[in-house]
Amino acid sequence: MQALTLKARVDLLRPLPLGSAARLACLSTSWRKAAVEWLQRLQQLSLAPYSQRVDDDALLALVRHCVCLQEVNLCGCCITDRGLQGLLRCGKLSSLNLSCLPRISADALEELCAQLPVQWLELSGCTGIREVDLVRRFGRFMDLDEDEDGLNKVQG
Repeated sequence: MQALTLKARVDLLRPLPLGSAARLACLSTSWRKAAVEWLQRLQQLSLAPYSQRVDDDALLALVRHCVCLQEVNLCGCCITDRGLQGLLRCGKLSSLNLSCLPRISADALEELCAQLPVQWLELSGCTGIREVDLVRRFGRFMDLDEDEDGLNKVQG
């Protein structure tokens, strides 16, 4: 029986959820190499399904390999400004969901947005960022929509 090539392993990882790919990476050095290459090609990453287990260290360990990321969803993760700093490695990042991250600051987020080509930003539930900063610093990302009650709400 012939062993799978690195390319074949990466192709097998491609459709899998992150958790399944991580479990396969633990099987052997060959699978670990395939997982790293898979991460290097990844353009979209949603850690929201794993939010209770994703902290700064987990995010930093992942994004050090994810140089092609364009879209990241960190909704509800346990991320602070230190984790946001790690996203600076993702030079193509254009879409970022940071909703429900109460421990990030306006200063760290402003630095991130200044250094990356962010076009879409979701900040609902980021209680560590004052409303005045949302408007003043991140107004270019704001959308005013009408909800069911006819009231305007702000979405990043």
